[in-house]
Amino acid sequence: AARLQAQEIANGRLAMWAAAGLIVQGCQTNQGGVEALASSLSANSF
Repeated sequence: AARLQAQEIANGRLAMWAAAGLIVQGCQTNQGGVEALASSLSANSF
């Protein structure tokens, strides 16, 4: 049970970092996460 709890905490922390990254990206580009993904895919920037 302790191992599962530690994994859940780690996953939650990773999700918080991901959300913070989306917020920073949105502030810098004035686009939401889905908009940024759509523009990257349509421009074939990968």
